[in-house]
Amino acid sequence: MKYLAIAFCFVTQMCSAQELALIKLSKEEVNKNIQYHFSQESTEGHLAAIDLFLFKDQTFEYSIASNVYQAYSIGRWKLDNNKITLNSDFQDGTLPINVSYRQRDSSDLDVKQIAFVRDLNQKILSYAFVHINNDSTSCMDGDLLCTGKYKQIDRVKIALENNGPSSKWINVMPQDGLLQITVLTNRNLKNYIILKNKKYAFENTKLRQLGDK
Repeated sequence: MKYLAIAFCFVTQMCSAQELALIKLSKEEVNKNIQYHFSQESTEGHLAAIDLFLFKDQTFEYSIASNVYQAYSIGRWKLDNNKITLNSDFQDGTLPINVSYRQRDSSDLDVKQIAFVRDLNQKILSYAFVHINNDSTSCMDGDLLCTGKYKQIDRVKIALENNGPSSKWINVMPQDGLLQITVLTNRNLKNYIILKNKKYAFENTKLRQLGDK
């Protein structure tokens, strides 16, 4: 985990200001209603590339690709006084989930009380942590691997790995069967990062990252 944190800090360059260059749109990008494409490449130590696509409908796609780390985010952007602000669709406490109980089946392996977390595609989310009753007690892969102890499940929330989005706490009424938590999205959220009020100054043919406020 420490290695991932260091790699994330280096590759995203969140330890220093980003400066993204404006890229001429290809015909294909124009057809996708992209308004601006900004990019940055770095070869200092590790090959890394950052791409920011701003669409005409005020949505954005932000991605990081390197030989040590990959991440992305989607959300909304706005331009005000030559400043662009990015806010991801999923933030802390906004990840939509459903909590229910169901009967055990052959896919549940050796889980005890909590089934594998799934999305709307029924895909298992191996990168999702289930927090139980408090932030210091959590499990992954259902409840196969847990930190902390609990006697009864009174409430749960989901948090995605590497400081990804989380849900609100959901109260639970114990019932027979396995606790099934479903993240209410079809989108693959592995390596999803949160951008909150991330600001850039729009300076001619480049974006310069501004400090967080």
